[in-house]
Amino acid sequence: MKRFKRILLNIPIAIVVFLLVNSCRKEKDPEKTNFIEAKINGALWTPSSVQCVLLEDDTYNFRIVNFTATYGGKVITVEASDNSTGTSINTGTRSFEAGSAFFRYSTSNMPYKTTSGSINITSNDPSTQTVSGAFSFTAEYDGDLITVSDGKFEKVKFTRKVQ
Repeated sequence: MKRFKRILLNIPIAIVVFLLVNSCRKEKDPEKTNFIEAKINGALWTPSSVQCVLLEDDTYNFRIVNFTATYGGKVITVEASDNSTGTSINTGTRSFEAGSAFFRYSTSNMPYKTTSGSINITSNDPSTQTVSGAFSFTAEYDGDLITVSDGKFEKVKFTRKVQ
C-alpha cells in the first residue's frame, strides 16, 4: 500500500517535469518563402506584393534579375545583372557603383535617384526557380535622402521572360 501511495504521489511530479521540459523547447520559425523585407529610414517595411522576373534579351545578350515589391504607396525595385544560363542565377554581389545593379524607390510616382547600393544573391534553386539574398541602397529626391537597409529576400519565386 505504501508503494502504491508513493507512485501516486510521484505521478503529479512527473507530469510537471514533463510539461516544463516540453514547454522550454523553442519552436522553429516557419520557413519564409516569397518573402522580402527592408528598413526604410530605420522603419521595417514588408511589402504586400512581391514579383521577381529573370529577363533575358537574346538580341543584346544580357540578363537582368528584377525584383519589384510594393506596399502602402511605396515601391522598391532592385535589378541585378546576371551572366548565367537557363533558370540558373549567379550568386555574388553586384553594386550600383560598378554598374551591375540598379535600385529604385518611389512613392506616389515620385522616383528617387539612386546614390549607392548593393545586392548580394546568396542562393538560387533552378529546379524551384527561387532566389535568396540581401540588399541595401540610398536614394535622393529633391534633397530628401532615403536609406533602404537590412533588405532581404528569401526563396522568392521568379519567372523567366525571354525577349
